[in-house]
Amino acid sequence: MPWLVALLGLSLAATPETDSAVVLIGRRTAVGAPVTRTLGADVSTLLQSAGVPITLSPDAANQELTRISVKDSASCNAKRACLAELGRHLKAPYVVVLSVASIDQEYSVGLELLRVSDETVVETDSLLLPRKGKLTTDQLSGFAKRVKDRLLPPPPVKVVDAPTVTTLTPREPEPSLPPPPPPPEPRSHTPSFVLGGTGLASLLAGGALLIVGAVARAPLTAGERAADGRVRSELTYADAQQLNASTTPLFIGGIGALAVGAGLGTAAVLTW
Repeated sequence: MPWLVALLGLSLAATPETDSAVVLIGRRTAVGAPVTRTLGADVSTLLQSAGVPITLSPDAANQELTRISVKDSASCNAKRACLAELGRHLKAPYVVVLSVASIDQEYSVGLELLRVSDETVVETDSLLLPRKGKLTTDQLSGFAKRVKDRLLPPPPVKVVDAPTVTTLTPREPEPSLPPPPPPPEPRSHTPSFVLGGTGLASLLAGGALLIVGAVARAPLTAGERAADGRVRSELTYADAQQLNASTTPLFIGGIGALAVGAGLGTAAVLTW
């Protein structure tokens, strides 16, 4: 017998949990109790035939509720908190609330799926029914399907292992890529340093020649300035000619040295 109990426990554990619902009359407006009792029984029967797990019809639920002094669930007047409390007493996770009102020659039938745990309406539907008409499966098919999808878990998905395909065709070797080119050899900057150093020396020499020439020519412009703006030099004309002749090469050489230095500096930058 212990093995039978263990087997029963395994079968129960393997069965997916499902929710169920009870049908309660939530409200009736200008409609007698016999009419709502008949419509409640028809709703329970049609939902059960569609596969919805209904545990109690309105009549059966009212019989259970008499134990807590509730003779008719319609006394809740469609209040969700009241109907959810009745669902808790009936130990039902969901309540299908049926509301019926008389409009001219028809009955307005409202359906709600109330989740008891948080008192939330998760599905609704409504329809018009002639006074002498009868509910049909087609009229409740949409509501029944939505309720069934919520209460019943989806069937387990079977995982089928895909067959392993072995390829016997030899694979062609992948083409090898050519080796990357060797990195370029580091370039020597020695010529640039030489050109730059020589250019700097030429610039310095040119500047020095210009300074020496300017200092040597200073006596040409030294002396008193006359009223006409001319400077009276202390040098004789011959001395001035000789001084001018001796300092001119200094200016020419300085300017040439500066030009050579600038050219060598440019070449050093371009050859770096």
